[in-house]
Amino acid sequence: MYDVVIVGSGPGGYETAFKLKNLSKSVCLIEKSELGGTCLNRGCIPTKTMITAAKRFKELNSLKRYGITLENISFDYPVFRKFQKSVISRLRKGLTNSLVSKGVDLLQGEAKILDDQTIIVNEKIKFDNLVIATGSRPFIPKAWKANKKVIDAEDLWSLEEIPKTIAIIGGGVIGCEYASMLASLDYKVSLFEKMDTLLSFEEPEISESILKELRAQGVTVMLGTTVEIDSLEEDLIICAMGRIKNIEGFEDIIENKNVFLAGDVKGGFQLAHKAYFDAEQLANIFANKKISLADSTNIPAVIFTNPEISRVGLRAREITKVKQVKVHFAEVAKAVAENVAKGFILMNIKEEDNNRIVGMSILGSYAGELNSTAQLIIKNKMTVNDLKETVFSHPTISEIFKIAAERV
Repeated sequence: MYDVVIVGSGPGGYETAFKLKNLSKSVCLIEKSELGGTCLNRGCIPTKTMITAAKRFKELNSLKRYGITLENISFDYPVFRKFQKSVISRLRKGLTNSLVSKGVDLLQGEAKILDDQTIIVNEKIKFDNLVIATGSRPFIPKAWKANKKVIDAEDLWSLEEIPKTIAIIGGGVIGCEYASMLASLDYKVSLFEKMDTLLSFEEPEISESILKELRAQGVTVMLGTTVEIDSLEEDLIICAMGRIKNIEGFEDIIENKNVFLAGDVKGGFQLAHKAYFDAEQLANIFANKKISLADSTNIPAVIFTNPEISRVGLRAREITKVKQVKVHFAEVAKAVAENVAKGFILMNIKEEDNNRIVGMSILGSYAGELNSTAQLIIKNKMTVNDLKETVFSHPTISEIFKIAAERV
């Protein structure tokens, strides 16, 4: 008998387990596959490891301007894959040890609901409360599954070799990340999107700029295109057309008072840190604290293309009487010195509210890291004057925030 049983060991599941053990709850964490879920094993971590390889590879090819000459630079995928597996294994082992040391009981197997207080995983387990954190899976149209060249984004990491010609279907986050990553490693990539723009949910200037960047990297981008899958000549086709919630088998109980959702199954942003936020909310519920409902405008998002894209807060089209300021990284001394002067920041300011900063989008090499500063600015409702009065170290990339404020 447990206070809480958690099904799914991805970020939503394991973070909830940690939070609840801190509240001295008895917790059982059930996972039918690998501990750590999609993020650790087939998503965030393996992808960002290869994106780092792509970034380093590209940097090595641009060192001549620093007086550094390298010859015969190449990318060996099998060698990389060995390192990538070691990263995943190390992190999974660390996660396992942390959960066990906290006193979380781990069970391997597929969970099936028997009634509103009983679940079966090889044996019957009783619970007072149930947390469903089973995540999501990639979507592939049924008609495409017969084509042996078609895989989803997660399937890429099961390949021992990656063919040199690749078609990617879908110009959202995953499609753009994979296109940039693979093209930077000298794979020949074609990207197909049925809409007339990539990343349609971003600011228009961001979408237009990443389109230019991908084409500059050698990606053939086809917009407004409906794909006939069997007519594609590429050796590999990656479907990046969104994800489906893994809620099968739990549909009849999700409305129960003792059942809670976390992560992708809950809805909203399909992001690991949003799942962490859900875990924090659940901890508040079990601690009988006042619940701070999620403010979707303050959930940060990063797209790991090259250059990176980040956004937090409101887009210009969501604000009345908005003032938008744009500053290029080429105006920042450290960015020029580091040869990362591509890109810009867009700062959205609400004039009616004392020039409060309510949204930021960044395209640039350090966009993901800078996004944390952007989030703190917006979360703390800072105004342009607040930012003007803040001292930033020189020379640093983060001075771009001060330059933007001064521009107002």
